[in-house]
Amino acid sequence: MLCGDGRRVSNGMQKIKKFYFENLKKNSVLLIYLIGFFTTMHVGIPVYINSPFLSAYTTEQFVGIIFTIGSFLSILGILAATKSIEKYGNYRTMLVLISLEIMALAGMIAFNSFILIVPAFFIHFIFTFIFGINIDVLLEHHSKDEKTGGIRGTFLTLNNFAWVVVPVLAGFIVKSGSFWKAYLVSIIFLIPVLFLLASSFKNFKDPKYKRLKFWETLKRVRGNKNIKNIFLVGVTMRIFFAIMIIYTPIYLLNHIGFSFGEMGIILTIAMMAYLLLEYPLGKIADTKFGEKEILIAGFIILSATTITVSFITGTSLILWAVIMFATRVGAAMIESMSETYFFKKTDSSDADVLSFFRTAGPIAYLIAPTLGSIFLIFFDLKYIFLATGIIMLIGIKFAFSIKDTN
Repeated sequence: MLCGDGRRVSNGMQKIKKFYFENLKKNSVLLIYLIGFFTTMHVGIPVYINSPFLSAYTTEQFVGIIFTIGSFLSILGILAATKSIEKYGNYRTMLVLISLEIMALAGMIAFNSFILIVPAFFIHFIFTFIFGINIDVLLEHHSKDEKTGGIRGTFLTLNNFAWVVVPVLAGFIVKSGSFWKAYLVSIIFLIPVLFLLASSFKNFKDPKYKRLKFWETLKRVRGNKNIKNIFLVGVTMRIFFAIMIIYTPIYLLNHIGFSFGEMGIILTIAMMAYLLLEYPLGKIADTKFGEKEILIAGFIILSATTITVSFITGTSLILWAVIMFATRVGAAMIESMSETYFFKKTDSSDADVLSFFRTAGPIAYLIAPTLGSIFLIFFDLKYIFLATGIIMLIGIKFAFSIKDTN
């Protein structure tokens, strides 16, 4: 019986292997979708527990300072990673980054000293920004301009499916306060990423990259009105993301009184907005409306709903889920259109501009926790959402300044 079961398992694995090499491996875009999905699962599992994890060792204000330092290091990391991609290739750079990430998370699991945990967190935090550049290079290499909206929309939708799953999964994992389990699960999700890379992209032919010279690239971006303003749209949007990722878990857990499990449910419902909206918005941007109109509407919705968060005091899970979902409706509109617009204006050889575009995340994380730490000296945490909503109105100006691709 055991031998028979063993043969059936072996046959099943052989069929899966045959299906992969005969079908999936030929579809590079689909494989990149899978890499993006598993990477998002990897990053997403700890993203909403990092600040509660760090706050167990220090104050809420100092958590913001840790994120600020990590953001500065991430900008330096992006510059270094771009040089590595140019010199050693995208594939080798991805393998090195994954190895460093596994060691960093293992350190966060094993260490009990705050002095050791913080450097490990910095490496993990830097990875979350850099690895997106590597995936961008792969995906942009296999995208055609006329299909960019659909491809990017599908890519974002699959990633957003992961973002829908991870909050409730992370909440379930750490509901007993076992943070280390979440970081272990995060490591496990890197295994399929390694397999897909090693089996399908080992011979990836790197395009001729434009070398990233920061000041020259900055000058190039500033000289292109559309790229400059879509970059500023990205920075503004990511300030919202940074505030929500750093301070929402602390606020919901320590101030409102939700459990990890309840917070996971709220955030999972909120993330449904990305899953429902980003793919159809990408198709609409390809065929009907321009990106500008959707971006402006997104910022209006995001501003109004984020301001509302400051004035909710009850513990109704449904009410919190609805308002968090509403904020993500605006964010989904902005994210989908900013990604689509940017990648219509660039190609895979523009590694310098791609990397510069990805500095929007670290720059936002540099701005948001710095302002947040100062803000919390004078105001209660709940009003940080009011301030964030007001800041989002700035994005309307940047969105209005771009020229539609349609």
